[in-house]
Amino acid sequence: GLLADGLTTGRVVYTGTSGVMSASANLTFNGSALALAGTLAVTSDAGIDITASSDTDVDLLTLSVTGTPTFSWDESQDQFVTSKGLDISSGTLTYNLVDDGNSSTADTIDWTAGPKHQSTLTGNCTFTFTAPAGPTNLMLTVIQDGTGGRTVTWPGTVKWPRGGGAPTLSTAASAVDLIGFYWDGTSYYAESSLNYS
Repeated sequence: GLLADGLTTGRVVYTGTSGVMSASANLTFNGSALALAGTLAVTSDAGIDITASSDTDVDLLTLSVTGTPTFSWDESQDQFVTSKGLDISSGTLTYNLVDDGNSSTADTIDWTAGPKHQSTLTGNCTFTFTAPAGPTNLMLTVIQDGTGGRTVTWPGTVKWPRGGGAPTLSTAASAVDLIGFYWDGTSYYAESSLNYS
């Protein structure tokens, strides 16, 4: 239950002097909004767990103070967005690798699933790209299978440097090539690092 010194009809009022109001079990708020004038402090390892009834709520989490940046969930982009930069002062920002498996002769790379993908060529493959939500850097690891000699046809939106065409990928069995892209919203500007076999 909720421990407090005073109650009035339909609500709980804290009137103590210790500066602390506590609950020995879960505290459920059924109103339309809960406003905190002070600081919300999380003192356990459990953190703050925000669970929405569905993933269509664009206001799942919004941190906003007048005149300062905002950080919120945007369902239309299916990602968190911030109005300013993001500073990682320590540690490393990591991404899960999306393994698209064996390519066969056609493989769709869905960049909305993540910025790091790998595809194992098991045939001469035509790639199709699903564009990410906005401008970003991307990386595709292309791996030859145990046979090797597989070729790639790139989407028409991929642009290569120095006015040239796509590079010739490594052909040895199990060879690894890294292809980096900058997506500007229209084109994928590509650069290659080849033959990590």
